[in-house]
Amino acid sequence: MRRHDFFYCLPVAGGKVMDPLERLREIAGKTGEVNPVYGGFEVGVLKPSLFPWYTVLNYLLEIGQEVCVRKSEGEIQISTEPQIQ
Repeated sequence: MRRHDFFYCLPVAGGKVMDPLERLREIAGKTGEVNPVYGGFEVGVLKPSLFPWYTVLNYLLEIGQEVCVRKSEGEIQISTEPQIQ
């Protein structure tokens, strides 16, 4: 199974398997808004000074996502897509 296959990417937290979307929403909490987009994610950073940058970016990379960070209309956006190997 390749690294970016969905079932390989399911994380384990506290001994239970978690959906990557739900895990990202848990990590971001009220500091970000997470939505699924074509096999990847879009994360709107609502509170940049409180946002868990390292944890979110590290998690996205660990589950095989390519990450792009940009600023659009005054809001920082994180967009991802599965890595192609």
